[in-house]
Amino acid sequence: MTVWENGAFCVYGGQRVKLSPIQGGLLVALARRAGKPLDYDALGRAGWGEYGTNPENLRAMMKRLRDKLEQAAEAACASGIRAPEKPIETQGGGEHFSGTCTLVLSPSQVEVMQASEA
Repeated sequence: MTVWENGAFCVYGGQRVKLSPIQGGLLVALARRAGKPLDYDALGRAGWGEYGTNPENLRAMMKRLRDKLEQAAEAACASGIRAPEKPIETQGGGEHFSGTCTLVLSPSQVEVMQASEA
């Protein structure tokens, strides 16, 4: 996976995936900690800035991001390219807004590029 620091898009399984600014911020934060969990508070700040967001917004945006990456994985599979079908794993996150998300790729499978390298 290659993610551009400005978060406008990523390439997953050979597929270019357009991201909203919030999705981009979330994915860049996850990519910088590939294989390690990132808590919901940190994700909220990554997507929405200093004050974060409410649990419902974060869950909805993570679902949209997951859906986009899973669609890219399906397209990659149809092209003969292997990519994890479920690239983001979520733990916890019940009513108390405590939980984590993890990009299930290893750090060697993820590259965060500068915006000028797009």
